[in-house]
Amino acid sequence: MTAVPATVVIGGNGLTIRAEDGSVLQEMSFTEDPATAINMLGEVFDDAPTPAETAAGECVHAESTATWGDDGFVIAYGPELPLPEDFQYHASTRAATVGEIAIETPTGFTVGDSLDDLVRATPEAEIEATEFEGVLYELVHYEIEDTPTGQWGAFAWAEDDIIHGLAGGYFLGGDC
Repeated sequence: MTAVPATVVIGGNGLTIRAEDGSVLQEMSFTEDPATAINMLGEVFDDAPTPAETAAGECVHAESTATWGDDGFVIAYGPELPLPEDFQYHASTRAATVGEIAIETPTGFTVGDSLDDLVRATPEAEIEATEFEGVLYELVHYEIEDTPTGQWGAFAWAEDDIIHGLAGGYFLGGDC
């Protein structure tokens, strides 16, 4: 019997597809071509993404996106997108699942889980509070890398201790 995908893990350097038993089926670095990641995720989610374009604006960079599900999994890419080092895209989600596929941190946490539990399970976690569009969010950064161009990695954001989203391949700071 062939192992089937059960989980997409969002890390600081890329995505990992795991089977139900936790074994790694495939890994995809954020340095690889976004089209390759989009094709791989189309197979994992057994669905084609919805493509979109976002124009540049205040604190928003022009980007192309591929999205699966309502508030689901997003791959963002484009020449104006501020990406760490030689990254070609980044990933995020505001959903715990896309269809039957779970979306998680490397330590197994997802949207709807407790941020405090994520912090306890992630020894290298760095915590900060930030306000965005009038809402105070708690951020937990994990899989952090320091480079000459800045600090980058993955993070979870939460309100009132409940995780609202996960993201990987992002700069962990900025003016906006």
